[in-house]
Amino acid sequence: MKWFLAFWIFPAFLFAQDSIRYDVDFEFYDGFYLGFEDFRNDNPISFDRVVSPYATDDPLFLETVLENRDISYQDRFGHSRTLSIDDLWGYARGGRPFIGFKGLKYMGILLHDRSKRKNLDHFGQFVVVGQISVFQVSMLTFRHLTTSSWDLNQLLFSMKEGKAFDYNGVEFEKLIKEDAELYEEFVSLDISERKTRMFSFILRFNQRHPLYFPFYE
Repeated sequence: MKWFLAFWIFPAFLFAQDSIRYDVDFEFYDGFYLGFEDFRNDNPISFDRVVSPYATDDPLFLETVLENRDISYQDRFGHSRTLSIDDLWGYARGGRPFIGFKGLKYMGILLHDRSKRKNLDHFGQFVVVGQISVFQVSMLTFRHLTTSSWDLNQLLFSMKEGKAFDYNGVEFEKLIKEDAELYEEFVSLDISERKTRMFSFILRFNQRHPLYFPFYE
């Protein structure tokens, strides 16, 4: 059974004896992440603390909560809190994590998007979780000055830096420099090979550099 500490002096994932190595069978605890540390500690605000007319297992629960501008919930001390959806880092549901991301692509360049988030479309699911993760999110894409469309994009996420990067070879090279052997192998490829093989290199990097989450009894 999961238990939560009411206080954290240091992030739990620093203590290897209390951690578990991530693999594809790992299930995250469902709830809302107020920040990156909540995700990194697998320690969300559980859905049953959130004020909603729907039960947490109702298909409309999450959709309804995220349609509102604010989320009302009880914190870990039992105090009532209200959080703007724009300040929500992400959530986990069904054991799978999602990250809130505001961005757009303007003629191939990833830019910050200042528009308000309103619904599930602005939260991307992690399709790979590791030291270098990959998530997919719907973003407004401008291919020309005035022509745009909503497209599903893949982005990189660095657990070490706690932030997202565009899914391209240039950004990926920066993220794997600490692994000199893998880095040299990747940069020795021609441009077309880097594009087609980058995903496999991500999986190899994560295998060589395991990711750990806190283990709760």
